[in-house]
Amino acid sequence: MIPMISLLALWGFATYLTVGDGYRLLNQGRLITEFAAPAEEILGAIQGERRDSMVFLADPSVENRTHLIRSRTLVDQKVDAWRSAMARDDVQRITPERVMRLARVQLAALDGLAALRSDVDGRSVAPVALMAGFTDIVDPITPLYAAVASFPDDEVSAEGRALQRLAHARELRARADAVLANALAARGFTDDSYVQFVQAVGLMRAEYHEAYVQMTGLYRREMDANFAKEPYPWLARMENAAIATGGAGRIPVDANRWREQNAAALAQLSDFQLDLAVHVEEHAKAPAYLIFARILVAALIGLIAVVATVLVSVRIARRLANRLRDLSADAHALADTQLPAVVDRLRHGEEVDVEAEAPVLRRSADEIGEVGDAFNTVRRTAIATAVEQAQLRAGIRNVFLNIARRSQTLVKKQLGLLDVMERKTVDPEELADLFQVDHLATRMRRYAENLVILGGGRAGRNWGKPVGMQEVLRGAASEAEHYERVRVLPIPPVLLDGAVVSDVIHLVAELIDNATAFSPPHTTVQVSGQMVPHGFAIEVDDRGLGMSETDLAAANGWLTDPPEFNVLALSDTPRLGMFVVARIASRHGIRVSLRQSPYGGITAIVLVPPHLVAEAGAEHRLGRDDAVEAPTPAGAATGDAEPEERVPVGAGVRAAATGDDRATVDVDTVAVPVYTPPLRSVDPGHRTAPRPPAQRTGPAAPSGSTGPGSGPAAEPQPDKTHLGLPVRVRQARLAPGLRDATRPTPPEAQPLQPARSPEEIRRMMSAYQRGTARGRGQITDDADLPPTPDSTSTAEAGHADEES
Repeated sequence: MIPMISLLALWGFATYLTVGDGYRLLNQGRLITEFAAPAEEILGAIQGERRDSMVFLADPSVENRTHLIRSRTLVDQKVDAWRSAMARDDVQRITPERVMRLARVQLAALDGLAALRSDVDGRSVAPVALMAGFTDIVDPITPLYAAVASFPDDEVSAEGRALQRLAHARELRARADAVLANALAARGFTDDSYVQFVQAVGLMRAEYHEAYVQMTGLYRREMDANFAKEPYPWLARMENAAIATGGAGRIPVDANRWREQNAAALAQLSDFQLDLAVHVEEHAKAPAYLIFARILVAALIGLIAVVATVLVSVRIARRLANRLRDLSADAHALADTQLPAVVDRLRHGEEVDVEAEAPVLRRSADEIGEVGDAFNTVRRTAIATAVEQAQLRAGIRNVFLNIARRSQTLVKKQLGLLDVMERKTVDPEELADLFQVDHLATRMRRYAENLVILGGGRAGRNWGKPVGMQEVLRGAASEAEHYERVRVLPIPPVLLDGAVVSDVIHLVAELIDNATAFSPPHTTVQVSGQMVPHGFAIEVDDRGLGMSETDLAAANGWLTDPPEFNVLALSDTPRLGMFVVARIASRHGIRVSLRQSPYGGITAIVLVPPHLVAEAGAEHRLGRDDAVEAPTPAGAATGDAEPEERVPVGAGVRAAATGDDRATVDVDTVAVPVYTPPLRSVDPGHRTAPRPPAQRTGPAAPSGSTGPGSGPAAEPQPDKTHLGLPVRVRQARLAPGLRDATRPTPPEAQPLQPARSPEEIRRMMSAYQRGTARGRGQITDDADLPPTPDSTSTAEAGHADEES
């Protein structure tokens, strides 16, 4: 196609150049008629006015005034006719811009006639100045003649130059006539007029000679014949006689005869010029017609060549297009279907038969075959790169998992040691410090689990039975760094599938950690939840700095469509927590979204799907019939529920850290001990007494059972610990009267208690430490026993994963 277009372009360009030459020849001949003839008439009229003006300056008689007025009228008529001719559309259409510009210059020069005429009427101008003024008016005609007489053909162009020379020679004869007429009327030359006369005569004879040289033989002979007869010989003798005077004395020329003879010579020259102009116009048409004939032949030959080229090109193009189309289809199939499928399977660590899944493209021995070879090279390189990238990603995942598992092992041992130290410690201050260290260790475990999740693994902890959502949220809040700023609002009794408890705690803990980290330290973070038609909605609301609309949209995009984890993706703004939240949410079908909070911060909304939650009493929806809600901790107030709770370290759901190597602990339901740290202030009116540690209980007792721990007696409770010591039960050996005396008074009957003294706080913490020690001992004793309705394994309160 491109060679054919190039051939057509060259053919069109050559045709344009040839046609242009012919068209210019035809138009140039017409320009001689439209411009040269009118310009010659104007020039003759101006020459007559100039002569009469010079005579009037020398002799202002009535007769001379009459001749002057007649000359001026003729000039005005000729100028108006020329202006009208130049304004015609057909003339402007064939006239080149250069010629039209010169014509406008000539017309502008003619506007100077009014000033000269005024000076002549007042006889306020010298003859020399008057001659200079008229020369300025007629001089622009010379370049106009030159432009009109320029032809592409050399022979015609030479004749045009001869026509131009004749016109100039005629102007010089008119100048000499005007100067001599003034001198004859003034009865003698002045020094300036004599110089002007001599110059005009000399230039006139030189121009005649140049015109004669440019003419063809016919017009040379005609010019010789004209100049050999009168009046030219007599005019030449009179010119020589006037020059011979040297500018002094009387001029030996008869004024009347000079006027008549010179007018006849100018008329003959004008006729000769017009005849020559007609000849030039006709002569210019012959080359133009020849050019058009050549164009016709060249166009015919070019058309035949173009048609042949088109036929051959179409045949070759179809063949190449079919082959390229096949190659393109194979390349697209490789690039769009086969290669991405191979790369995706390699990314997921599958074994792939590359030759079968992404076969090489069909080859041929020509240049198109070389293109196919290039595609095959690209294919091999892409597959090799995909294999290397898959191996690299697998290596990074293994490194993450290895580091995380080792960290988990160390943290697990550390938590075990902390449990032992907490059992042995009775000092409240030391116990509070241990709780702080315990909290830091729990957060370290969550960070280790972050690496496990990012590496594609699972955290390793799960619960065998549903867990109350309130306990899940408390456990998540307890893992936050600034847990004292977190308020967990009461929520409806809803159970969460035990298989996702650990991940939900992890997810919510990450969101709470972000909320506390990006909000002022004096503000609180509220955690609430409620059942909605599409599941259970958890809201984490902070009063922080908020996010811009761009960042908020980007974060929601991450949470909706989790990106492939890549270390390089974290180079600018590391957001491990967002990766972890997105991974967990994607794994369980949980929807997480962020929006602007009414308080100016951010509200994170976690929508747990309905198949993972159930209201209390509808455990069968989760596929479990033995799940129960966590009972009220022993010693807790029995009045109305508090409007909100602050969650200290130790609250929530946590897998037992007993030093054994089990990866998971099955938990039925949990009771959460809630306490106030020793050095914290308590909100006035919030609660007036500490909650003692919860005692581990079985399922809720059926109607008629007595005691908080009673239930079906299918299997008795063990009465000894794993060390062989009796299991202590608080107030079990008291007399019935004493036991009734120590039973707590209902909340509505109890008076408000005053603020606790340091001694009361110490006793409270000691009692809490002893209770947790007994609870851990019981878990150790029951760890290897099968679960029974009355005795279910429970997880300790406190410590769930942190994420984000």
